[in-house]
Amino acid sequence: MTLLDLLSPRDLIIGPVVVAVLFKLLSGWTRHSADRTILLRALAFKLALALTFVLMTIFVFRSGDTLLYHDAALAILTGWRGGIPDPVVMGICGELSLSELAQSTQYMCYLSAVIHALVASSYLGATFVIAFAGFCGQLLIYRAFSRQYPQRELRLWWILGVLFMPSVTFWSAALLKEPLRMLGLGLVLWGALGLTSGYRYRPAGALLLGEGILVLFAPDLARGSLAGVLPLLLLRRRMWLSLVRWRWLVGPALIVLLAVAGGTVGATIENLPQRVFNASGYYDLVEGARVLPPLITEPSWPALLLAVPKALILALFRPFPWEVSGVIAVLSLVENAVLFYLLCRAAVKIRQVPEAFRDAWSSPLFVSCAALVLVLGLAIGASTPNFGTLSRYRMPLVPAHIAVVGLFTFHAEQRLAARRLQDTAFQRQRRLEWAIGVDL
Repeated sequence: MTLLDLLSPRDLIIGPVVVAVLFKLLSGWTRHSADRTILLRALAFKLALALTFVLMTIFVFRSGDTLLYHDAALAILTGWRGGIPDPVVMGICGELSLSELAQSTQYMCYLSAVIHALVASSYLGATFVIAFAGFCGQLLIYRAFSRQYPQRELRLWWILGVLFMPSVTFWSAALLKEPLRMLGLGLVLWGALGLTSGYRYRPAGALLLGEGILVLFAPDLARGSLAGVLPLLLLRRRMWLSLVRWRWLVGPALIVLLAVAGGTVGATIENLPQRVFNASGYYDLVEGARVLPPLITEPSWPALLLAVPKALILALFRPFPWEVSGVIAVLSLVENAVLFYLLCRAAVKIRQVPEAFRDAWSSPLFVSCAALVLVLGLAIGASTPNFGTLSRYRMPLVPAHIAVVGLFTFHAEQRLAARRLQDTAFQRQRRLEWAIGVDL
């Protein structure tokens, strides 16, 4: 099979049919939503990027992980029908990971096979389906953030920063694990924020489902997402009081989840330096990878803590201008430039009104997003010296980064507006007193 076979007449028929079905689904889900038009446009943008990435893969890159996942799916489907032994499938999956024992990669191979079975083995159709999964994660994060902060001043932040910006670098619109990471994180944040407003069945189920998806397809992100979930749950006394209602199964399930999460976080904290040190050494084995020198040279906490500033800079703002050499790198550079400008703008406003810093930290949403950026940014930046992998892994951080910067800016502007109003009232009072004094 040649690369052009991926755009056969059958694929060109199945692709538009899948797109029509996905738009029908989203249209039905958002029938009564005030943001329906924006959401449909965001989905069109996501699917257009998915199509662009497919064309670039076929005509420009001519290789990549997405094609290997496609080959693995076809091999698995053929095996289900005719009995190809598992070693053949595992051989294909082994090419996709730095370790042949990477369970999440194998799970992705089998999920890709299921998706291909639903779309008649169409590479284009499977790409649209997985891109839609990533969009659903962005939609859930958008809903969660909008519920907590529905103010008009933040609406544009949520629309551009959550619905559009994570799609720009293609990774959340490709046949990869990244869309599933976004879906899992979206379910976790939407469920956790839903629980803070009261004890409900659907948010609890979404939280459990999201953690399950992350455990299967992004184990490290599953551990890191707890850094964002726990502040939300622990800072809401109302949610804990409602857990005494034992008539639903979700109450005990949540307590079990949090107990396991506590143990997982403890184990993760204990061996985090060793895991980061081991992961940073894998990329020297990847042929053609653009690898920076490791940030830590020994698996110890002092070495890891010393690497925090540089790791965060690499995770949030790489590639740098002198590293750009391709289309995707240019898009990442533009994205990073926008985020860096917004961060500097927020820092200037915070310097003008330091009280806004305290206002932002009083928000559980801000605390959770800041924890996500700090923990995942440190782990990703210190363990991933390869730019291509780093730009994929940090993609779920974009909404949290946007939330941190947006809430800083929002609270600073609120304080500045109140200060301007106070100054205006004071000036009017002084002019009135002066006028009365002249008359007298």
